[in-house]
Amino acid sequence: MKRMVYLMPLASFPLMALAQQSADSSMQADNPYAAAALIFIVGLAVPAALIAYFRLQRRGRVIAAVIFSVLDWMVTVPIVTTAGLSLYASVAIASVSAAVLAFAVIRFGAHLSGFFRLNNSSRSDADRD
Repeated sequence: MKRMVYLMPLASFPLMALAQQSADSSMQADNPYAAAALIFIVGLAVPAALIAYFRLQRRGRVIAAVIFSVLDWMVTVPIVTTAGLSLYASVAIASVSAAVLAFAVIRFGAHLSGFFRLNNSSRSDADRD
């Protein structure tokens, strides 16, 4: 649980991605690709922490991947659209980001969660009871 403190700064990444340029366009992002990358990092770190905390197996990783890739898509599209990209480009960037996020969480979620594990004890057959 002590390592969960490292996730606290990640909550401000989407706000950091939105930079104030001037008074008339204060909610326009400076770099939409950096904003999408920051949202992707947050979307990858939170499921990895949940996988470590709850020791989720394959089915849990799939559910976490679906939920967080949908959230990633829903956050990325508006931020990238406000940066000035067209709607089609925003949807394409968000879709690629969500697909990569889902793949990474499902395939490599157990390895990514190793950072957040308090102890390195592995599951045994007694854990299934």
